[in-house]
Amino acid sequence: MRLTFRETMSGWVETPDGHKSFSFSIEAASPRARAIAGWSPMGLQGRASLDGVVEEAEILPGAFLWVGLPFHRVLRYHLSFRDPQGRLWRFHGTKDVRLTSPLRSMTTLRGLLFRNGVPYGKAELKFRLETLPAFLRSFRVTLGNRSDRKHLRRGAQDGLGAGKPRPTEATRQ
Repeated sequence: MRLTFRETMSGWVETPDGHKSFSFSIEAASPRARAIAGWSPMGLQGRASLDGVVEEAEILPGAFLWVGLPFHRVLRYHLSFRDPQGRLWRFHGTKDVRLTSPLRSMTTLRGLLFRNGVPYGKAELKFRLETLPAFLRSFRVTLGNRSDRKHLRRGAQDGLGAGKPRPTEATRQ
């Protein structure tokens, strides 16, 4: 079962040169729907923009979102991108979910932006409530195609776990 959704966060970074707008739009995906409860990280793809530095930079492979709900009450975002000069930018941010203010805490992402491994500035990004309908419509849970399900059933009947190779004639002897 695969889970995907899309989200856009936008706001600012407090830099040595003053406030700069910063935003990213991501698609989060996990091969396991239970990732939404913190059992596994969700991979991220998308684009990031930083005012005066880069527009629509591709988020690099290895980006992830860890959802620690409901037990840990945090969402952690880790993403990287490069500017046209080749400098590596990394953002590490957290939504601290508070039961006393769930709306504000679920829509506010605070973190640090790094340039080439050196802290560049503190960031505060917001999920814009006017994008909520599109966000909710973006959620997808897919079961895979029919041949995937057939293969999984056959593997279970043979006593093989997911991801284990099937025995061949050479390995049976």
